[in-house]
Amino acid sequence: MDEGLLGVCIGERRRIVVPPHLGYGEEGRGNIPGSAVLVFDIHVIDFHNPSDSISITSHYKPPDCSVLSKKGDYLKYHYNASLLDGTLLDSTWSLGRTYNIVLGSGQVVLGMDLGLREMCVGERRTVIVPPHLGYGEAGVGKRRLQGCWAHSPSEFCGFGCPRENHNMLLPLKTERVCASGFFF
Repeated sequence: MDEGLLGVCIGERRRIVVPPHLGYGEEGRGNIPGSAVLVFDIHVIDFHNPSDSISITSHYKPPDCSVLSKKGDYLKYHYNASLLDGTLLDSTWSLGRTYNIVLGSGQVVLGMDLGLREMCVGERRTVIVPPHLGYGEAGVGKRRLQGCWAHSPSEFCGFGCPRENHNMLLPLKTERVCASGFFF
């Protein structure tokens, strides 16, 4: 089967014929008799490569972009998360508030964490996250988003600073007010 799948493209239909010596041999297995020729009609819906990384497209970067986000920063940002086909999964804009995280602390999927690094306040970018850097094969939620590519237009709204020994967050002077709305 591995050899039969080499070079397939998304959307392709292919018949793969596996001779007995490359299948279950003379012994067979379960309901498959010995020396059986296996025939598979396949339709490739999607695939990904574990070496795939995130894709970042910056749509707007402010002229003054001297402070970039890094691991350990407290970030406040807006996002619309969707599948590549446009199916909306989640949106902070619809909730009317930012999503707040400590970058690099595991509060978001790894692909989104990486996509928010080296971003300046006010920057708008689209981050495309491959499945293994998102929810993986296990998936999450009602829709079981296993094996899905996520597409997340994001706007970095500002830095924050957690107070020592408190759960309250204080904005820094570099914070700006976010523009609401969807961008692409």
